Amino acid sequence: MKSEKNNFIAKCALLIVVVAIAVISLYYGVIDKKTEEAEGSYPKTTYEILAVKDFDISYPATPYELLKTYNKYLKYMYNSETTDDELEVLVDKIRCMWSDEWLELNERDMHVSNMRAEIDKFQKDGKVMSNYTVSDSSTVKEFTSKDGREGCTLVSSYLYTIKKSTSKVYMTYYFLKENGRWKILYYELTDESGNKIISREAE
Repeated sequence: MKSEKNNFIAKCALLIVVVAIAVISLYYGVIDKKTEEAEGSYPKTTYEILAVKDFDISYPATPYELLKTYNKYLKYMYNSETTDDELEVLVDKIRCMWSDEWLELNERDMHVSNMRAEIDKFQKDGKVMSNYTVSDSSTVKEFTSKDGREGCTLVSSYLYTIKKSTSKVYMTYYFLKENGRWKILYYELTDESGNKIISREAE
């Protein structure tokens, strides 16, 4: 009788151990799956980080932050090999930072085409955008547009490398506030002293 009782207890203990192992295995299996899914959806490359940027949720609050963000896209686009599909995604992102006026003057498909041509030539010439600098936010100059909208200007410099030689260009960017957000209206190429050289469409 005692032997049967011991056998019953042993079987119960074994069953509890088996169930416990199964529950623990299932638990860690679920955790591992969720971890893999999370890691799989997390952007890992520079392109992915730029491509998943949601400007509806997180938009640069100041002209300084906006221009830094804009320059990140330009530097990546000019220095990287991108497919046509990837370039379209990035162009759509920078267009989110343009004013309505610039969007009307620059049709989307033509913008993509022009960007591809300019980047291809830039890379074919052996150029690299090695660095960019946005002037301190304290240098922002405010103005009011003809229709009474809030505007301002800010200067950014770009350092280009061609083999062992370097050159620097300066751009003065004009911004307008649209629906509470700063947007790039256009920019001007300037010399080192900030004197206007030529006016160009935003890229």
